[in-house]
Amino acid sequence: MRPTLRQGRAARVPGGPDARQYRAGAVGFTELATAQREVMKASLELEDDADKRKAILQKLKANAEGTVEAAEAKSKAGLATQVDVLQAKALLLEVSIEILRAEKKGKPSK
Repeated sequence: MRPTLRQGRAARVPGGPDARQYRAGAVGFTELATAQREVMKASLELEDDADKRKAILQKLKANAEGTVEAAEAKSKAGLATQVDVLQAKALLLEVSIEILRAEKKGKPSK
């Protein structure tokens, strides 16, 4: 029996390129940022359970934090631009906003 899309995704989230590959020069920053955004959107669309969505977002936040650190290190070494650093920080903020939305959604109304 073939696994469903959700079952297959569960073992891979978060996926795609990560900060280690960016640091090593295996992927460019634009490719990394695009992949991380796509993974975030797809992961959130596929998961209905609020707790699992929060766990996914926390993993994605850790990836985004690693991306900021990698972009800053590469920028200091002259291997990346300040634009890369700003884009990495924007990605981290996007994930943080999604976390806040998920938390707000989970709280009962007053």
